[in-house]
Amino acid sequence: MKWLRLIVVGCLIGLGGSMFAKVSLANPSVCKVAYRDDITIKVGNNSVSAEVAANTQEQNLGLGGRSCIGADKGMLFAFSQPGQYDFWMKDMKFPIDIVWLNENKLVVTVKSNVMPNTYPKTFTSTKPAKYVLELGADRAQQLNITEGTTLQFNL
Repeated sequence: MKWLRLIVVGCLIGLGGSMFAKVSLANPSVCKVAYRDDITIKVGNNSVSAEVAANTQEQNLGLGGRSCIGADKGMLFAFSQPGQYDFWMKDMKFPIDIVWLNENKLVVTVKSNVMPNTYPKTFTSTKPAKYVLELGADRAQQLNITEGTTLQFNL
């Protein structure tokens, strides 16, 4: 009987811990993961502080392995020329929005709420893109980022 109580208590503690993890991953306001503030991206009257994936290694890793992303944080991928760039959810632990922009920083495609369990499926833009911005899930909608929206940043 004593062992049964220990097992039940252990399960309850584990359940509570996993519930907290789900809440903190789903709620970007509690994300405590440090992100570099390489660039500020203006979206209307709002702004997002983004880390720039500056080289192939950073681009291949992307947000993989991180536990969360803050509401006003993102990762920007800049490519040397416009093209069809595929993105996947390898090693991702939270859902994201993926925003493709052309060379004029005009949004050409938005994929919303892309879930980690979609890996190894890839996602790409419908039109050539030079930049890709990754944001927390549903953040593109909150910022009114849709096809045809122009973002402002210096890069």
